[in-house]
Amino acid sequence: MRSHTQLSTIAQVSNAEELILSNNDLDNNDIQALSDSISQKKIKRLDISNNKMTRVGAEHLAKSLQSIKLKYLDISNNMINDEGFKNILLALKDSNIVSIQASNIGLQSDFVDTLLNVLPSLKKLKHLDISNNKIAFKELDKLQELKNQDIAINTDNNPSGLSKKVD
Repeated sequence: MRSHTQLSTIAQVSNAEELILSNNDLDNNDIQALSDSISQKKIKRLDISNNKMTRVGAEHLAKSLQSIKLKYLDISNNMINDEGFKNILLALKDSNIVSIQASNIGLQSDFVDTLLNVLPSLKKLKHLDISNNKIAFKELDKLQELKNQDIAINTDNNPSGLSKKVD
């Protein structure tokens, strides 16, 4: 695992537009160090999938998302849960985000109303993956409102292994 200092250094010296840190066992403290370092950077793609981030780490991440010009975000396979995802969605409001990968992050249903409120401000969003969560059919039905928008939403394997597509 990388130290907080190494994460900060990577983010600070890097002028890269992509920061891929998947599969690094990053925990909430690591995410906080990273988030503190990426503010005001030119990062367009951030992949922190397959780590140990929880709701707390998502809150740290959300603070930095307001100040970077992110287009692609992958937070899949972290236990962020509804509250953490709501913070991330609110931070991305009015941004130029194109794709959000949020598969298997412990979502249930509380985030859906926030998603529906924020989506109209995400004018460039084309892809949202919320598959492999435990979202109730009742909440998935609310997402049917998005059929007329040009957003591909993957809701496969919600709930309990059942699938329902929003086309």
